[in-house]
Amino acid sequence: MKKAIIIVTSVVLALLVAFGVFIYWCFGTREFISHDIEKYETLIKHFDFLPSLEDLGEYEDVYYKYFERQLGALFESHAHTLRVVYNEDEFIKHKNIIEENYSFRETVKDLRGDDLVERKTSFTIDTFQFRMLSVDSVSDYGMMYPKQFVYIGVSDELNEIAYVFYDDIDLDYIGSSYEEFLIEECGWETEND
Repeated sequence: MKKAIIIVTSVVLALLVAFGVFIYWCFGTREFISHDIEKYETLIKHFDFLPSLEDLGEYEDVYYKYFERQLGALFESHAHTLRVVYNEDEFIKHKNIIEENYSFRETVKDLRGDDLVERKTSFTIDTFQFRMLSVDSVSDYGMMYPKQFVYIGVSDELNEIAYVFYDDIDLDYIGSSYEEFLIEECGWETEND
């Protein structure tokens, strides 16, 4: 009798654990982080308007972060952040390249309930001034807001330029501020991190 109770209890516990894992797999949030810069090289094969590593010129330091967030079994987002530190002359040169080669969007229309609300797309985090590349339903860059977009951040104080690419095919609107979104959904690391 004791043996049967132990077997039944073990089977029930195993089923509960399996059910818990299944529920987490279906509804849980998981994050994956990588610093393998090869992921960036793969990204720029599809989005060649982003600078290749060779296009970065003579930099002092480069940092890359890939941030993937999965919500359950169906929804996932991908963010790529490339941060490049230059000496002062190279920084000015690459800052000018950005101004000459990219077009930026000042505002976008976001859905709030049943209304379309116009939002400013530029903001500041720490010493970085971020601006969103121009994205329309049919844009020069082949992206459609809010499912895909790129922010370029420039820090005059740090001589640093950041490129943040975000992709979530299921995203229909951004409910938070862009500052919060960059930190929470794109994995941006602030000075306090």
